[in-house]
Amino acid sequence: SWNISGWRLGYLYGDASLVGPLNNASNVFYVCSPTPLQRALARVLMIDPAYYARLRERFTEKRRMATEVLQRLGFQIYDSGSAFYIWAHIPAGFCDAMQLNEMLISRGGVAAVPGSAFADSNAWDGHMRLCIAREDEILQSALAKLQDVISQVS
Repeated sequence: SWNISGWRLGYLYGDASLVGPLNNASNVFYVCSPTPLQRALARVLMIDPAYYARLRERFTEKRRMATEVLQRLGFQIYDSGSAFYIWAHIPAGFCDAMQLNEMLISRGGVAAVPGSAFADSNAWDGHMRLCIAREDEILQSALAKLQDVISQVS
C-alpha cells in the first residue's frame, strides 16, 4: 500500500491455523526484507489513518480512467476492484499480446506485460497486464500513446 510491492514487505492477519502455514511457505520464498525497511514501515504504517482511504480513491480513479480508454479500444477488462494494474483481453483485431506489446514499444514507447509471462501454457496469450501505479500525467500520456498506436493499425 506504500507502492513498494516489489520489495515484498507486508503483513498478514487471520486465523492462526491459516497464518502459520502461510508464514512457513513465505519463509521458503523470501529470505528477509531489509531490516531498515521493516523498521521504517512499522513507524509510518499508522501515522495517517486516512492514507488508505485516499490511496483507494486515487487507484479507483486511475482504474476508471484507464478502463474507459481501454474499453473504447476494444480491450475486455477483468475488473479486480483493486490492484495497481488492469488485467485485460486484447482487442479482437490482435492475435497475440506479445506482438501487440512489441508494437506498443516500437511505435509508441509504452509497454504492458503480455499474459504469457504469467503461465507456461498459451492460455493467456491474448491478455495483457497494464500498470496504473504512476502519476496521473504519466498514466494519461501512456494511455494516449497506446490509443494512438492501436488507432493506427485498426
